[in-house]
Amino acid sequence: MLTIQLSIAGFVLVLNLGLLLWLLKFYPVDARGIGTFVFGNCQDLNLLNGAAHAVLNIVSSLFLASGNYCMQILVAPSRVEIDKAEKQGRSLEVGVPSIKNLQYIGWDRTMLWLLIGAMSTLLHLFWNSTLFTSIPVFAIPRAVATSDFLVAPDNWTLSDPLGTSGWWAYAPGYGELSHNLSLIYDLQVAAPTMKRLEPAECIDKFIDPLTVSASVIVVAQNMTSAQFNGTSLLDGWVSGWESWTGSTSWICSAYMSPEPDKYRICNDDWTSEFKHDWQLNWHSKWWIKVDHCLVDVDESNTQDKCGFHYSMHIWAMVCACSALEAAVIFVVWLKNHRMRATGPKKQRRTLVTIGDAIQSFLEHPDFGDDSDHELSASRTTRTRKSAEIVTVKRMPWHVTPRLNWFAAISKRAWLLSYTFFIAGLAVPTISIAFSWDHLRRVGIDMSFKAIWARKFSVFPATTTNRFGPLDDVPKSPLVVLLANVLVANSPQLLMSVLYLFYNNILTRQLLADEWLRFFRRSEKKPLRVSSPKGIQRSSYSLSLPLKYSVPLLACTTLLHWLLSQSIFLVQTSAFQLARNGGHRQPEYDATMRGYSMLGSLLSVGLALLLLLAITFNATLRSYRDIPAAAAATADGVTAPRASMKNLGLLRLGYHCGILRALCAERPAADVDAHLFPLGIGMVETAKSKAAACRGQLVFSTDIQLDQAPVPGELYLVPTLELREPRPGGAWHIRASVAARETVRRATAVLGIRRHRGGRSS
Repeated sequence: MLTIQLSIAGFVLVLNLGLLLWLLKFYPVDARGIGTFVFGNCQDLNLLNGAAHAVLNIVSSLFLASGNYCMQILVAPSRVEIDKAEKQGRSLEVGVPSIKNLQYIGWDRTMLWLLIGAMSTLLHLFWNSTLFTSIPVFAIPRAVATSDFLVAPDNWTLSDPLGTSGWWAYAPGYGELSHNLSLIYDLQVAAPTMKRLEPAECIDKFIDPLTVSASVIVVAQNMTSAQFNGTSLLDGWVSGWESWTGSTSWICSAYMSPEPDKYRICNDDWTSEFKHDWQLNWHSKWWIKVDHCLVDVDESNTQDKCGFHYSMHIWAMVCACSALEAAVIFVVWLKNHRMRATGPKKQRRTLVTIGDAIQSFLEHPDFGDDSDHELSASRTTRTRKSAEIVTVKRMPWHVTPRLNWFAAISKRAWLLSYTFFIAGLAVPTISIAFSWDHLRRVGIDMSFKAIWARKFSVFPATTTNRFGPLDDVPKSPLVVLLANVLVANSPQLLMSVLYLFYNNILTRQLLADEWLRFFRRSEKKPLRVSSPKGIQRSSYSLSLPLKYSVPLLACTTLLHWLLSQSIFLVQTSAFQLARNGGHRQPEYDATMRGYSMLGSLLSVGLALLLLLAITFNATLRSYRDIPAAAAATADGVTAPRASMKNLGLLRLGYHCGILRALCAERPAADVDAHLFPLGIGMVETAKSKAAACRGQLVFSTDIQLDQAPVPGELYLVPTLELREPRPGGAWHIRASVAARETVRRATAVLGIRRHRGGRSS
């Protein structure tokens, strides 16, 4: 399986590098590092972009899954590390993605684990933004003129009414584009050839900034040049991308409230209230009643000027991160391949599945020399931390008939996981609620029908280029691009963190199910190991079988895609108007981010379904006939027997100490037990006879293996206990049966001596 993961990583790396080199040769980049595939029909390119992002998410999910697979292999312990941890009072976990193993594994594997995690984080932040579309915007000059401007004697270019007026200045929101006054003054010459529109027609034409591609002169009905010292130009400006989201506000200027909390977006719904009696508010001094508009006859076709692009810088970062992660995967594969030797190297090979651990402990049963198989204080390094001690104790046997899958995970783990799940859902849900309320208050139709109609498209009211307190910091075009990409892809990272908790829950539940199958009387089963021999089973997954891993991968891929459609990079491509040649003006291109309410709702909905799925799966599915003969709770904390809710061995299948204890007393004839079908049951051993028990719980292939212990009878069973240190640092270990007997005899002897001493006196 590791070879398959290496093949996937290598293929994705070669694909990324090959595509980047090919693109740089045939689709060169501009000064901002952005390359263009094609300019064409917006609808077609949007479909192409959606398909491309679907492929990106499939490829990235496969690659990142390979990284996750290797992370679990890296954190798996070896026999040497298991022994070292037990000397420090820790029972390591096998077969599950256990972070607690990190402090006991080799530093080289820890660094590789951290490197994969770092590279995966960066890939989540950048991969979805390697490809993107652009929407066309035009440098549109607009002018407001008096009713007699066509016959007025003034020449706008010569008199420069805007440049010499004290009230007119370059608006910061319009950027450098607004400095080109010649675009406005040229409208006076072009006016005789322009087309007349009535006020209602004019509003309908210019209310949607996505479709505007013509210059306009708004002609006043109640203003003449005589009222302004012979000047017929009242106002003028050039709309570019910088003010695109508010580029329609001039239409509603006379009807806007000065109070910020009453601000409204100028859209169709609002203009329908006044389009037949349209007025403009000119610098809060004059009310201009609109008579008609003059617009260009030759317009640009906005639907054929969308672009499909790639970012060289982002693609290069993806290549670098994927190269590093692929290199780590290769190192993991190489280390694993070399460790398939015998002898000392075999003891350093990582035990990835519980089958690997059982095989190792059966093949080399060296649990210890203590009579009761207890990790004694002399073998445990002094430390201030608590210790997990595995002991074999005389316990009455009983079986719990049924427990749902919730029981496989501790309450603490459930609480932590659900806290993250709920927080992960709450953050976008609250954001959606605030956005929905804001858009509704500013006049946007937020009915489900309207949201569905907008789909995942760019909507002017839901775009922004703001970065809060960083707005005033000078930023190059590349920095602006990367900043928007980081913000747009941050939900991808949040989703990936939540996936780790989700995967951990499923892994532990399914491992518990696999573990309990060894107790069934119906049949023994061969081990599932990383490198099978004979009839051993191959491990095509670490712990998640295909019927779980494939649907989970499909759902997470779909969720990643929906997130990419929820908040996304918005790039513009600036063009001249048709009457000015219609050429590209890349110096006026801009970058921001937009979000889709539909994409956000679907993302949260799918995430909620996944949460409900794991909840119902844990509620409706049950384990049956769970052995519950342990002396400690499954959380590892010794409890009074009378009040203890004993989950027994359910959660202990991934603890190396428990597996070692079950393998240590295998029958002497079971030398090759790891190669044949195994079961867990009771056999009579010398220790069970000495302890006056009916048998001891072990792994064995013995056909006489008793897999139906008698309820209530005493057996030797391994347990896991959590023990706290004394204030001085030594372990506070409860006395074993032998120790208690020694104390009893010593007390009796002291009592006799005292009694004799009393008589002699």
